[in-house]
This record gives sequence, C-alpha cells and structure tokens, in this order.
Amino acid sequence: MIEFSRIFIPVKFKIEYLLLMIILGLALIVRLIGIGKGLPYLHHYDEPFVASRALLMLKEGDFNPHWFQYPGLMIYLNMIVDVLHYLYLMGKDATFTGLKDLIVDNPTSVQKGGFIWTISHPSFFLWNRGIIALMGTICIYFTYLIGKKLASSSTAGLVGASLLAFSATMVEHSRYITPNLSGVLFVLGTVYYAIQFNSDKKNIYLILSLIFSGLAISTKYNFALCLIAPIASYCMNFKQFKIDIISGSVICITVSVLVFLIVNPFTIIDLKQFLADMGKQVKHYKSGHGSHTIEPGLTHFKFQINEFYRDFGGVLLGLSLIGAVTSLKQKKGWLLMFFVATYMLYMVRQKVDFHRNFLVIYPFITIWIAHAVHSITKFLKRLTEKFKSKLPGHLLRVGINYSLLFILALMISFNARAEIKKARALSNHVETRSQLINIINRYAKDSYLKVAIAKELRLHNMDLQRLNVPYVLINHMDFEENISNFDLFVSGKFGSDKKGFRGQDSTYNVVYTSKKLIKVIEGRTINLNRFHRDPAIYIYKGIPMSPIKLTANSFNGWYKPPYKSKDEKEEIFIGASGGKYLSRQILFEAGKYELTVTVRGNKIRNETARIKFFLGDKVLKQIDTKSEFKEFKINLIINKTGTNRLSMEFINDFFNSEKNEDRNFYVKDISIKPLN
Repeated sequence: MIEFSRIFIPVKFKIEYLLLMIILGLALIVRLIGIGKGLPYLHHYDEPFVASRALLMLKEGDFNPHWFQYPGLMIYLNMIVDVLHYLYLMGKDATFTGLKDLIVDNPTSVQKGGFIWTISHPSFFLWNRGIIALMGTICIYFTYLIGKKLASSSTAGLVGASLLAFSATMVEHSRYITPNLSGVLFVLGTVYYAIQFNSDKKNIYLILSLIFSGLAISTKYNFALCLIAPIASYCMNFKQFKIDIISGSVICITVSVLVFLIVNPFTIIDLKQFLADMGKQVKHYKSGHGSHTIEPGLTHFKFQINEFYRDFGGVLLGLSLIGAVTSLKQKKGWLLMFFVATYMLYMVRQKVDFHRNFLVIYPFITIWIAHAVHSITKFLKRLTEKFKSKLPGHLLRVGINYSLLFILALMISFNARAEIKKARALSNHVETRSQLINIINRYAKDSYLKVAIAKELRLHNMDLQRLNVPYVLINHMDFEENISNFDLFVSGKFGSDKKGFRGQDSTYNVVYTSKKLIKVIEGRTINLNRFHRDPAIYIYKGIPMSPIKLTANSFNGWYKPPYKSKDEKEEIFIGASGGKYLSRQILFEAGKYELTVTVRGNKIRNETARIKFFLGDKVLKQIDTKSEFKEFKINLIINKTGTNRLSMEFINDFFNSEKNEDRNFYVKDISIKPLN
C-alpha cells in the first residue's frame, strides 16, 4: 500500500495567488469587454498602420511591411492572429469564401492609400485587439513581480498590480491595436530580468533581459532606452565575467540588436526604406505634430506630469515620489530609476506631446506607490510596537498598521467599479452610423422610402446591408439637385475647410440649416476624407411637401388605362374593385395638411362610387363621387413626425356582366400640401 504524504501549502501563499488571479482576471475582463468599441468603424487613427498592414501581408503574401515608422513586431504578431482568424472564418462563416473577400486599403500613405479606416471584415481587428488586451494584462503580472522583488513583499506586488489593473489610461490603451502596450510589456520584462540577474547572478536572466529589450525595440524605437537596465545590471556585477565593462556593454547591445534584426529582417533587406522612415520619425519628433507640438524641456515635462496627475491624483503621485526615493537604498531600485529617468529626460526633449509615449512609466509609478505604502506600513508597525503600552487594543494597533493599505484598497475598488462601468457602457454603445440604420428602418417599416446618404459619412457595408429601404450614396454637395428624388437625405456636420479638404463643407452646414430636419444624431464633426468616429448625423426631408403628388404607382390596386381622357390632358387612374387601396409610406412632419382629390364615378343604378379616406387606421372623410370630376378637400392633422399610409376604401363596388355595368371611380389628381 502506497501512502502519500500531505503537501502543506501555506495560507499566505494561497491567498497571495488567489488575489493575484482575481486581479488579473478582472483586469482582462475589463479590457476585453470594451474591445468592440466602434466596430465595424475604426475609432483609433493609428490602428490601420499596424493591423491593416498585417492583413495585407496575409492577403498578398509579402512579408516586407514597406513601412518602418513602427518596427514590425506587432505587425507580424497580428498577422499570426489573422491567419488563425482566417481559418476560423473559413470554417464558420459561409459568406466568407477566401482572401478575395477581404478588402483592405493600403496604409502606406494616408494621402495615396485611400480611406484606410475601413475594413471589410472588422472581426480581424476584434481578434487583434484581444491580443493587445491580453498583453496589457501580462503587463500587470510583470508589475506584480517587480513590485514584489523591489520591496521583498507580495503585498507590495499586489498593490502595484491592482493599481495598474484599473488605471483608466492603461485600460483605454489596452483596447487599441498599437505598439504601445506591447512595448510596455517587453520593457517590463527587460527590467524584471535585469533585477533578477542582479539578485541571483544567473546568466540566463541577463540573456532574457537582453532578449526582452530587443523585442521592446521591435515595437517602438524609443524603447531602445530600456537597454540601460540590463547594461547597468551587468556593470554592477561585471566581476563575475572575464570581460571588462566596455566590452560587456558592447556585447549586451549587440545581443539586443541581433534580436531586433531577427524580428525585423527587412530593416536590412529594405535598408533604403528603413532609413527613410526612421529619418522621418526623428525629424517628426524634433519638429512637432500640429496641435500636439510642445516646447521641449520643462514645459513638456510639466505637461506629462499633469497627465499622470489626471490618472493618479496628487496623493498617489506624492506616494510614488516617496517610493522612488526610498527604493534607491538598494541596487534594484537604481535599475528602475536608471530607465525611468533616462526615458523621461529623452522624451521630454522632443516636440511631440503624445502621452501614449509615456505609458511605459505607468507601471513604475504604481510600483513606487506600492513600495511607499509598504515602507510606511513597516514604519507604522514599528511605531505601534514602540507605543504598545499606550495602544492596548490589538485591533486598534492592526487598524493603525494597515490603515494606508485599507484606504488604498478602498480607492482601488472604486477605480475597478468605475472601469467596469465604463467597459459595460462601451460594449453597449452603438456607433452613430449604426444608430442611423436602426432609425431609418423604424421610419420605413413596411414602406418604400427612398434614401440618399452622403458618401462622406462612409457607412460600412455591414450597416448598409441592414438597411431595409432602397438607397443611393451621393456627394453631400449634390443634395440640392437630388432633393426631389428621395424621401430622406442623410448627411453630417462638416468641420474643416483647411487646405487639403473640400472648402464647401463649412458652406454646406450653413446652407442646409434651413432645410427640413427630421432627426439629429448627436456626435462629432466630420473632417472630409479623414478619419472620424461617431459623426454627428442629420436626417433631412427629401421630397418637398408643397405638394406631394400621388400617382398610380403610389397606390396598390389603381391602374392607369392605355388612353387619356377625351376632354382632359391629364392622365386618369381607375379604381375598379371594392376594398382598400393603400398608398406607399409617406413621411409626414408634425403639422396641418390639406388633402385634395379630384375624382368622379360612373353612375350605375342611380348610384355613384362612395369612397372613404383613411390615414393609417384613422377615418378622415367619406365622399360621394359625381358623374363629372369634382374637387374634394380634406384636412389632416399630424401630431408626431413619422411615416404613415393614406388609403381609400371603395365601399359600393358593383358589376353586372349581363348588362356590362361596372361602377368604377376615376382619379385625375390627388395631392397633399402643408398648411401654414
């Protein structure tokens, strides 16, 4: 009989990893819930430069990105995910028959590559965003490891991880297909293994740190500054090697560069394009970026500190400063400081103020906050122990010892709740252009409305396929000449008349404010031929209301005879069968209207046709036709803007085949006009 000995698992160990799993699980859920933001429309300017390029590699089989303003690691990672999603679609989606169905614009140049913010199958982007969300969650795990290592406390690691998990800025950027979060992950890996090497003196940790630094550079060039961590760690411990500091540092740089070249082989193969794009990036950051241009140095530094303040607040930033200073008592604290200080000093000397370039600082802020909390907690414990006789209550001493941790836990719980709420709102948000389709379909239920939609709104084909009415896409400036051809015209609010855009867009907004506006979907201003999200949408009345002319095609059941009246030039329409004649759906604005009908009936057995008029289910009036054409007027009151049907009920139809007697009615004119 084999007897198995018990395996003892410390309670502290179980609680630590249970809490870590809860933090990581919630962080991943919060990030994943919001990854569908905007789809099928793209809501981040930079996503196509990575994700669309990966799709082009998949579609064209060309692994040269032909664009090196970002390194290629994220492009290649996205391509791998795209291959998996392609196989998934081939097996699950009957409408997807192969790569020929995948339509994507070339993002090499915004000016030459068409409108790059439209993708035929946005589910590819959804999967790519899922990978970014996962990477953002792994960043939290590395933050836990570094925080635990720095303070020699699992509690400090958990505090740093939970602060990062629900940082509003980090959560937001964990949902976009950009190299920012992946770069943060690899920088954290670089710093963590540099610390591990410094502590354990195992060469494998130095190698891993250098590999991670090469991967970090392969996401964004400015992350090359993270190389200072493994080099500094090597210099602190170079005596265990038979190589001097300078030679060892050169070897460290060489290993990292080799990793970069393995991941990005076309930087050598296509050296000319690589140097050209790298040069553009250098000049770009030294020259500025439109409204995101800032004076380098202290002004830029203050701006970025203010952005950190928006997320953390003054108290937590103050704790971070305390944690940074106290961590310098040990070498591993210096390894963190070397990277953060070097990176900040370099980046604030640039003229571009994009805060996304400073996301890599966020984990270190949370680590320092956690270290400060750990240090203050240790101090409080010593203090309560010293005054133990004056603080006799055990619970009181525990409360004092862990007071800062309790407050921080409460703050983190509020942050988590806020981010979960925002994530749910994102998942429930319907893009304004998708809202438009729902509104038109409600207007046109069981109708034959014709709709003109401005091309500049760039409605996605997935939305257009949901539209239940005939539509055409026309230029917004062609609205006026086409107004009589459509029941509705849909356009937006245009904003920019800068060089490079159509100058008429601002004119359009002024000219058409006098048109009949049915509905406004609130949103953002549209810049022509440029990226936009949740645009403001205006639904205008198309066919003028003075008057609405109804013809044989307007009603089911009427027919037009192959001849005209002998005495009249107008066409005559005949109603020959009893029952209701229904019009097409007519879009009415709220108000008063006058229905005018010119009609006659042939007299059979001393009785002409009697016709009852309805608007929807509401009876308007009954008229007795005369043997000669007579004009009848009927008043209508519409309380609410919307569509409705006009109908005519032929009450006393009669036909005698023996005498060929047929009591019909004849319509010469029927129209509706609004009354002032």
